[in-house]
Amino acid sequence: MTGQRTNARSPTTGKPRAARLSVDRVLEAAFARVRSTGLPSLTMRQLADDLGTGPMTLYRHVSGRDDLLRRMLDRTVAEMDLPPVSLDPREELTGLVTAVHARFRRDPWVVTLVASEGLSSPDILPVVERMLNALKNAGCNHDEMAAAYALIWHYTYGEAIDSHRDGELDRVAAGMGDIDVGEYPTLAEMLCRRRGTQRRHLFEGNLQRLLDSVL
Repeated sequence: MTGQRTNARSPTTGKPRAARLSVDRVLEAAFARVRSTGLPSLTMRQLADDLGTGPMTLYRHVSGRDDLLRRMLDRTVAEMDLPPVSLDPREELTGLVTAVHARFRRDPWVVTLVASEGLSSPDILPVVERMLNALKNAGCNHDEMAAAYALIWHYTYGEAIDSHRDGELDRVAAGMGDIDVGEYPTLAEMLCRRRGTQRRHLFEGNLQRLLDSVL
C-alpha cells in the first residue's frame, strides 16, 4: 500500500474527504450543486458538506457566498464560445446573442442570479461593447442603442429561462386539459403545429424578427 488517502471519509458527514481543496474544486462542486438542486440550495455549509469539509475551510478559498457566485459568473462568461468579430451588424449581433443564449441554456440559474441578486461579471464587458458597436454601425443613435440593447438582452434572458420549461403555450394547454377546438380553434391549431418543433429554431427565428425591428 502507498498510504494514499484519496478514499478517506469525513468523520462527520461520511462523505469522501478531499485530499486537497482548491478554488477550482470549490467551483466545480458549486456548479454541480446548482445544476442538480437549484441556486437556493447553494449555501456555504451545504457546499462544505458536499466537499467533505467544514464551512471555515471554504473561506480560505472564497471570501463568502457573494464571492463564490461572482467567480461562478466569471467562469460562465469565460466559457462562452464567442464568434470572431464581424463588421456586418446583423451577423455580429446574431453570433453574440446565440453564443450568450447557448451558455445561458446550459446554466439558466445564471439569469435568475443576475436578475434577483444584482450580481454581474466584468468579463461580460467585451460582449457588451461589441453589441453596442454593432448597433452603432447599424446607424442607431444613443437612445436607440440603449433601447435596442435592453430589448435584445430581455429577449435572451427570457428565452433562456423559458426554454428549460415547456413554453407558455404548452403550459396554458397543460392547465386546461383537452383543448376545446370549437371554442379555441386558433390555440388548438397552434399547439398541433408546434408538436415536434425544436425550440432552437424558435429562438433563431424570433431573434431575426427582433433584429428586423431594432436594425
